[in-house]
Amino acid sequence: MSEPTDQHTDLPAARPNAALTADVVALLRSGGEDRVLLVRRGSPPFEGSWALPGGFVDPDEDPQVAALRELGEETGLDLADVALRELGVYGAPGRDPRGRVVSSAWWVRLADGADGADGAGAPAVAGGDDAAEAAWVPVSEALAGDERGQLAFDHAAVLRDALARDAASAPASGIAVRFDLPDARALAAFDELVADVLPGFAADEPGTLQYVVNAVQGEPLARVFYEEYADGGHAAHEARPATAAFLDRVRELVAGVRVEVLVPMGAVRR
Repeated sequence: MSEPTDQHTDLPAARPNAALTADVVALLRSGGEDRVLLVRRGSPPFEGSWALPGGFVDPDEDPQVAALRELGEETGLDLADVALRELGVYGAPGRDPRGRVVSSAWWVRLADGADGADGAGAPAVAGGDDAAEAAWVPVSEALAGDERGQLAFDHAAVLRDALARDAASAPASGIAVRFDLPDARALAAFDELVADVLPGFAADEPGTLQYVVNAVQGEPLARVFYEEYADGGHAAHEARPATAAFLDRVRELVAGVRVEVLVPMGAVRR
């Protein structure tokens, strides 16, 4: 074993190294749907295909700085004053036909655009550098088709990860709780409790739009309680005090009830 040393040494010349790129997932809602900023590749590989804006990191450049630079060069969109969020590192062998390329991916959700058709309210973009075109493409269109969607490289997987991260960080627009009652007697007690307490919930929680309990089709002993929030949302997986009190009342009154907090309604943007 060689002796430890503080002396700087170069990387071994015989050791192959990967190239580093930086890519950006920029999202916004416009024209009634979520859109992602894409560029049409103007050169191989995947010439003519949609891809996320991005490119190679310069030797003396930070990946986040490179992501912002490439975004500006390829789309004309300047996000220098907007904080990108780190998404992850994508480096599966074979993801780029040119060789071993590892991408540092970043994402951001911009303020909603105007509700015009075809994303008319989104910030203006135009293809530049090696991008033949830039556009705010509906997410559903970008991911249509097979696992790769309509995107080059592994950018469909990167986009899906960004959408999941975005959904997890969004304020919930409501919360849903499922109750599975053990028998008809318990169901009757539950329904009676709902009739007694639900009308007063809105008065107790003025920031809440409504509380609703629905039956579950095909499952006569199941009920789903919905608490829908007013504009501004509420922390994901967190019920308002009135709902928490209601859950406690149900547990006290109905023995054997199974309670399951469902995915917050805000996890899927409207």
